[in-house]
Formats: sequence, C-alpha cells, structure tokens
Amino acid sequence: MAKIATIHLLVNEDEEAAIADGLNDALRGITHPMGSGSAPRSFILDYSFAALTAEVSPEIEKTLKEGVYLEGHAFTDAAGTDFYLMVMLGDTDPTLQGPFTSEDARLEAARVYRESEGNDDGLYRLDVPRGVTPLLDSFSGGELATPEDPFITHVLERLTAGEETICRLLTPGVSYFTVQYEGDEVLFSAGMLETVEASLRDKLVMVEGRGTQVLVTSAKAAEGYPIHDWVSEVTNGDTRLGYEAWVDRNV
Repeated sequence: MAKIATIHLLVNEDEEAAIADGLNDALRGITHPMGSGSAPRSFILDYSFAALTAEVSPEIEKTLKEGVYLEGHAFTDAAGTDFYLMVMLGDTDPTLQGPFTSEDARLEAARVYRESEGNDDGLYRLDVPRGVTPLLDSFSGGELATPEDPFITHVLERLTAGEETICRLLTPGVSYFTVQYEGDEVLFSAGMLETVEASLRDKLVMVEGRGTQVLVTSAKAAEGYPIHDWVSEVTNGDTRLGYEAWVDRNV
C-alpha cells in the first residue's frame, strides 16, 4: 500500500525559484520514472511541493549565522510552527488573524482583541506547520442538509429564497405545521425544525398571514417591521430602543 509522506527541509537559499530548481534537481535523481525521476528501483514514486518555503524563526537564523545550529532544531514545535488566532465572530463565523511568530505574540493579540471587542466573539488557538496556510470557512445552510433527506434541502432552499413554505391553518384544532412537497402535504415535525434551524444557524419565527401562521427566518420576519413604524413609535414616545433592537424585540 502506498503512503504520502510529508518532510521538512532546511535549505541554504532565499530565492524561491532557486529553491524549486535545486529541490527538483535533487529529488529527480532519487524518484521513480513514473514521477519524472530517473531511479527505476526507487520507492519514492512522486513528489510535490505543498508549501514551497517558510521563514525560519529569528532564533534559528541566528544559530545558522553563528555556526552553532543543532540538528533538528528548526523543526521543533516552536521553531517549525505558525501560530494563528481564530476568531469566531458572534461564536458562529470563523476568521483568522496571523500568523504570529510565537505563542506570546498570539496571546498578546488575543488580549488586545478581547479588550477592544468585548466578550461576544470566541477566541481559539490554531497551530499549523510553518508556511502552511490554513483554509477556514463556514458551511452554508444548504450544504449541511444530509443528501439522504431531499425534503430538508427543499425547505432550506425555499426559506433562503424568502418563501413562506412552512404553514399552519388558523383553524380550531389544527396544531401542526405542514409543507407542500412534491404534491403532498408533509407534516413539519419538531425534529425537522431543529435540523432546519441548525442548518440555517437562525431561529424560525412564527408570523400570521391571511388565515394562516407561517414559520420564516428572522430576517424575513424583520421585513414586517419597517423603519417608518419604528420612527412613529419613537416620535410617540412608545419606545426608546434603536431600530435593530426594536425589530429584535418585536420579532
């Protein structure tokens, strides 16, 4: 069975083009022909540069210049690591700050962020091999719907489009919501509601329509509270809230 092995090399060169040329010259001589090499008996079948170069730490640079570098020191945890600060905006949307050259520098950045931005956002450590750029992104609501449940995907798509798809008649004795799906009226259960809200990362809000109650996203519900109504309430002394807080209270 084949494996992919990751190695780090400390090279005495600063220009990336020269590093690439030098590594290609060295590796082709020990790589199998199927990887454009010249060694048919080699167990190295192919190679690729995942992240071509990364800066060494100032401490390593100093030991190299002084001729006192110790074997393996460039690849220890501290010397071979980039330190990122992951910020979860509102504890839901991830962003990255960094890389920082040390744990102390990252910790100071986290303290500054907390002092200036408050406690609403989550702060987390993320350590990666030096020179590797991490890819961080959130999933959309539709992506998180399981492929085995096309009904949930249908509901998410309709809600995202702003449609009123989850309805309940304002009729005595009717206590459940339904969704029209492929010609049928499907009962919308509490489990489905939990799945949809988790996928959207938003609470569904019940609003009344013509003879019905519907579940919509909070953004859709907020459309029912236009700014001129808020201005009217402020003018009449009925509220002292800002517009967004006023909408949140009503929704």
